[in-house]
Amino acid sequence: MRVERYTSGAGEHVRCPICQDDVSWTQDEIYRWDRANLAYEPLDLNRIASPEKRIDTLRTAYRRCPNPSGDTDLEHYLPWLYPMQRPPLVIGLVGGSQTGKTHLVAAMIGEIIRGGLHRYGLRWAPLDQARHEAFTQDFVNPLMAGEKVARTNPGTRLEYVDALLVSGATGSWPVVFFDISGEDFREGSRPARFVLGAGALIFLADPGRALGVVGDSNAEEADRDTSFQATLNRITAVRPATRGFVDVPATIVVSKSDRLRFRYPADFWMRHESPGPEPDPDLIRAESRDVYALLHRQPNAQPWLEPAHVFRRCTLHFVSATGGEPAPQGNRYPRGVRPRRVLEPLVALFAMCGVLGGARAGEVGV
Repeated sequence: MRVERYTSGAGEHVRCPICQDDVSWTQDEIYRWDRANLAYEPLDLNRIASPEKRIDTLRTAYRRCPNPSGDTDLEHYLPWLYPMQRPPLVIGLVGGSQTGKTHLVAAMIGEIIRGGLHRYGLRWAPLDQARHEAFTQDFVNPLMAGEKVARTNPGTRLEYVDALLVSGATGSWPVVFFDISGEDFREGSRPARFVLGAGALIFLADPGRALGVVGDSNAEEADRDTSFQATLNRITAVRPATRGFVDVPATIVVSKSDRLRFRYPADFWMRHESPGPEPDPDLIRAESRDVYALLHRQPNAQPWLEPAHVFRRCTLHFVSATGGEPAPQGNRYPRGVRPRRVLEPLVALFAMCGVLGGARAGEVGV
């Protein structure tokens, strides 16, 4: 299931991933991003007569969301191309504070920039150029340079962090990433409202909490992470279940799995990477089985398995956004950052959502 898009008599409509309102997609209130003033400026398309120049201008233009319900104080904008290709795929990262959500999405974007999707026959380009440049400069580049990314403060991220246009054999897909503070995953939270229209979800389980493997977060906090349950409560209330399962592709990842590199079976999977060009459903199923078994054996880890019981298609993965621990003092990784398997859950989601084709893509997550 992906973000809803439909056509009505009033023209084309699209659901805004930020406020979750359905808005008419017209050429009213078109803006451009002014880098010098760091602000959105109105764009007058009537002054552009050349069709080629008009198309090129709209490629990096934005439409201001009118927020018809009037329940969002934040003025927000969407890329003009947001609904112009395949239905947008909104991917949300779910997890408590200190589970490594920001590190993971930054590592994912970093690997994509490095060409990590090429072996699957996928290309990419920024969908929201301004947002992509800001996220790359503020998070991706510092992380790849060995710096620890600062945690997200509650209430500071109400919009998506990056938006890409991913293209392959099945067409071009707008892919939007949401990453909010762990404290913002609570019942009725506005920052977490994106989950209502999410097309796919990535749930993060910190081994320090789930398995008692202590690193830079405390294992004593195992009973405080309510992000999974709050998200599941919200989704199951609005998404109808079919034969007992909700039809939203999901993955569960054991983040910071570098802490498990000497522990079976994580040690095996941390040395293994999918060669492409298609995901192997048998390998994904084997890894999912091993992650499930590892978590199932730990009483404190049971809540992290709940998505596997709720969603019809769900995979489980070992990942590490950094490949090691930061220095005890300071905000650097002394051995540098070496992301491991960070694209595996994303590729599984792409297969489950139809972004990635292949003879056996339909078997992933079943």
